[in-house]
Amino acid sequence: MSKAFLLFLAVLFLLTTVVDAQRFIDVMMARNEELNGLLSNSRRYAANGNSPMLKRNSLLDNLYNIGYFQY
Repeated sequence: MSKAFLLFLAVLFLLTTVVDAQRFIDVMMARNEELNGLLSNSRRYAANGNSPMLKRNSLLDNLYNIGYFQY
């Protein structure tokens, strides 16, 4: 009984660690995408900068999309 309970706790801890690590990676990727968006605004990649296809999501939009931040 005790070994099964310890195994359950270990599996629960590992799952929690994996989920937290994945969320951290998602946040870092969202920040990186925001930085890339800021960098691309200073460079002329396209003739028409007002195109909706070129609009980058903001950091808050990215965090909202991955479910990390609710606003």
